[in-house]
Amino acid sequence: MKRRSQQIGTALMLVLMLLAPAGAEIFKWTDDQGRVHYGDRPPDEDARSVDVDPGTSTGSPAPSDAERREKTRRLLRAYDEERRIKQQQVQQHQAREAERKQRCVRARDRLKQYRHAGALYDLDEQGNRQFLEHDQRRQAEARAAQDVDKWCN
Repeated sequence: MKRRSQQIGTALMLVLMLLAPAGAEIFKWTDDQGRVHYGDRPPDEDARSVDVDPGTSTGSPAPSDAERREKTRRLLRAYDEERRIKQQQVQQHQAREAERKQRCVRARDRLKQYRHAGALYDLDEQGNRQFLEHDQRRQAEARAAQDVDKWCN
């Protein structure tokens, strides 16, 4: 609905711009140095009105309806593509943000467990517990704190 109203507004603006010069009166006058000037307002009483054929133009010819429609279609396709890319970027950002929040929660939980645990251990290849020495425990807590900084800030 919004796109349709934008298209109507654009078309109306284009029509008004094309019709505005058609109703304007053109004046021609010669200045003191003998140069001829044209304008929509006379500078003095010596100016005279000139009839101008609105159909003649020195600019490029007006595009045909088919060319205009094709140009409009290309523009709309470009807008659609831009909108699709923007939505994709928003979704990717939201997914990254959700992942970051999840990792933050896990990192905080792990740090809390490390700080409140009586002892920390790793499992060896046979599944036996290998309790961490004091220095190893401090290193594990430091790594957990770094993870909290990385994912929560």
